[in-house]
Amino acid sequence: MPRIVFENLGRYGIIHDRQPHVLPYEAWSGGNNVRFYEDSVQRMLGHSLAWTPTVDPWWLLPVQTPSTVYWVYANATDVYVVDQSGTSTEISRTVGGNYAADFQIGWNGGILNSIPVLNNGVDVPQMWNPQTAGTALVALTAWPAGYQARVVRPLRNFLVALDITKSGTRYPHNILWSHSALPGAVPSSWDTADATKDAGEVPVAETPGVCIDLVPLRDVGIVYKEDSTWIMQHVGGTTVFKLSRLSRFGGLLSRNCARPFNKDGEKHFAVTKDDVMVHDGQNTISVIDGRMRRWLFNQIDSTNYQRTHVFINATKNELGIAIPTGAQCTVAALWNYKTDRWGIRELPSVNYVESGIINPTAQALTWDTDGQTWDSDTSTWDERTFGPVSDRWLMGVPGASRSLFMGDDTNQFNGVAFTSYVERVGLAIIGQDREGNPKYDLNSYKLCTEIWPRVEAIAGTVVQISVASQNEPNDPIAWTGPFVFTVGTDKKVNPMVGGKLLGVKFAFPSNAQVKFNGFDMELVITGKY
Repeated sequence: MPRIVFENLGRYGIIHDRQPHVLPYEAWSGGNNVRFYEDSVQRMLGHSLAWTPTVDPWWLLPVQTPSTVYWVYANATDVYVVDQSGTSTEISRTVGGNYAADFQIGWNGGILNSIPVLNNGVDVPQMWNPQTAGTALVALTAWPAGYQARVVRPLRNFLVALDITKSGTRYPHNILWSHSALPGAVPSSWDTADATKDAGEVPVAETPGVCIDLVPLRDVGIVYKEDSTWIMQHVGGTTVFKLSRLSRFGGLLSRNCARPFNKDGEKHFAVTKDDVMVHDGQNTISVIDGRMRRWLFNQIDSTNYQRTHVFINATKNELGIAIPTGAQCTVAALWNYKTDRWGIRELPSVNYVESGIINPTAQALTWDTDGQTWDSDTSTWDERTFGPVSDRWLMGVPGASRSLFMGDDTNQFNGVAFTSYVERVGLAIIGQDREGNPKYDLNSYKLCTEIWPRVEAIAGTVVQISVASQNEPNDPIAWTGPFVFTVGTDKKVNPMVGGKLLGVKFAFPSNAQVKFNGFDMELVITGKY
């Protein structure tokens, strides 16, 4: 009776895009609410309520001042800010009436010289200066009359606008940049006809796709169109900015689908129309092809694809893709840029996810201030759960459950239990050689008699183990179970399930941290059929 040892369970992560029977035997063909770390499978943490917003948060922007941290959030008509105490204050403009933002276009912007700039593609871009809860937004200084821009972003000491509309006529290929701004100020001019100013405008019409977004990369800007990508470099002189095409790289799926991150030097993580790429301005690679690419794009709702966006979870070395399966994003694909593994996490029907500092004045966690039980606690002694220098990710949820949730916090989804799981089907393994390499046979009938999990968790944690069988790779999968395994009590389960191809699923429904390090599977090879 061969005994198969499964170790290094975090070696490959989840691979959806290949037939399960051809995957490496330690790869997973499915999973949810798990990440892969230290050669193990780990149950993800949940989320908790940070604040309750006044209006549905379509978009989020963290704003840090010398004394506090604010989070700006906006819907179609209004803009609010929430401070570290949880108090929300409206900062909508007082001149010009309600905003008229479009849900699919949404909001964008950034922070230039410590001044937040907000844009929605319909209204005149807004600025918030000074950054106090009693200060209303006002029209961006010197913005050209009759102009609209789908996107406005800061770059160096300039503001750059993309996809311009002038007095009702749209120029989707045009890039307009401001005069350079003085420290602590916004640009004083956008007048491209004034030879004494740096302002300029160029069309990028070599390809037919419209301009989608601009994201800084070191000292240059990366301009993403629908079908191509360009480097925007400040060269000074009368030219001011030089644009050159980044070869071997497609365009961007939508706004907010590219994000800078650091791994051996700054790079961009970008979701294109048909791939997920990482590039440094010169070299480009796909980080999803052959693993999760088809799965990802099959999940995206074609009507709401513009709601797709990227966020970073730096504390876990992860970049996430928030996936709209309808009007809201209900699932995220998470790529660990240190280990190159993909995981999947449920989202609570969010409009937008952003990372930043939350509540920087919170005190370090102590025995007296920790309200969780010993067995359920996910925190570390003397840890600042809301750290003054560490970013956390915040999720904006609309509707009846309107909330701002902090991710990777507690073992529940806002007080509700959730299940994590990994599964692998299509296993044709019949043994291992002396070096531990697997041996396969698609024609042999295998009977799984025992499964011995190796799980780090508190005693009493329940693991639900199911076993699957198939006779051919394209046959329906028949699941048996779950068989209950209790940490600290059980050593194994005895499924007695047979087939030419086997599968196994480990589900973790308990409200506890789980680290799944490996398992052994006892087989009986009964012959070929």
